[in-house]
Amino acid sequence: MELPESLQKWSDEELRALNHAIVDHLKQRRAVQARMEMTRFQRGCKVEFWSSEGDLIEGTVIKFNKKTVSVLTEEGTQWNVSPSLLTRTAGDIPPAQEQEVIDFDE
Repeated sequence: MELPESLQKWSDEELRALNHAIVDHLKQRRAVQARMEMTRFQRGCKVEFWSSEGDLIEGTVIKFNKKTVSVLTEEGTQWNVSPSLLTRTAGDIPPAQEQEVIDFDE
């Protein structure tokens, strides 16, 4: 990739500062994306994912970390998994959420 002409005039220090700003921006974007992906899950919901060895792992969401979701298997193993790799299991019923009931007869 060729640099635009305007960047070719920048000093090394200016280019390093630009690089740091871009890297910080990309980190923030990934963090926001991870948080958005985490909203698909709640504590207690049943999930599954494929391990790096190719095994299907099933477990329960127990905790939300900065970038990962902690999943506990029935065998007692805890995994920290990227939310993008998690899928709700077919039998998972989302926890009931408290909702205000509106009486239309009033």
